[in-house]
Amino acid sequence: MYCDVAEVCNGSSGQCPPDIILSNGIICGEGGTVCYNGNCPNLDRACEAMYGLDQNPRQAVDHLRA
Repeated sequence: MYCDVAEVCNGSSGQCPPDIILSNGIICGEGGTVCYNGNCPNLDRACEAMYGLDQNPRQAVDHLRA
């Protein structure tokens, strides 16, 4: 599921409908991921990008607390 709803022009108007995104907090992915500002972020991938694949969650939390 995505948080940015696909809008479709109706073909009878020169204007397309406004961009619609789901509200923050709506569940959009596996593991309870929720919409945030039109995105459905994968928190595991975000942590991997920041700390690498070899970092365990405890080390990442300790790094943030330092």
